[in-house]
Amino acid sequence: MGRTKIALPKERLRKLYIKEHLSLQKIAARFGCDRMTIANRLREYDITIRDRAHMRVIYEKRPFSGSLEEKAYMIGFRLGDLNVYKPYKNSQIYVVRCHTTLQDQVEVIQSLFSPYGGVKICQSDNGFTINCFVDN
Repeated sequence: MGRTKIALPKERLRKLYIKEHLSLQKIAARFGCDRMTIANRLREYDITIRDRAHMRVIYEKRPFSGSLEEKAYMIGFRLGDLNVYKPYKNSQIYVVRCHTTLQDQVEVIQSLFSPYGGVKICQSDNGFTINCFVDN
């Protein structure tokens, strides 16, 4: 006895996977099927499946503008106030982070890095923690 093929409209699948950046697991939950079904259908529709490194990427990344003035400003800021690291060895992103009590510094960091990726700001009783997620 053969299985019934689950109807997964190509454009809806493309929207969820490419535009909304949902994982195979989240899409599968919406359609009530297995993530491998989603992966197989993406292949059928010639939609490229993200590699493992890109599967973990939540925020859209854009390449650096190349401006020497902006580069100098970022390097100076990094030397004075920022911590920069790769979350894991083969990561496709860098995390730029800072803790501050100054709202003005939060705004400067957000304006400096938001053109290149996601910026997450958490406020607590003792200040702000800022994490920026940028590409290589």
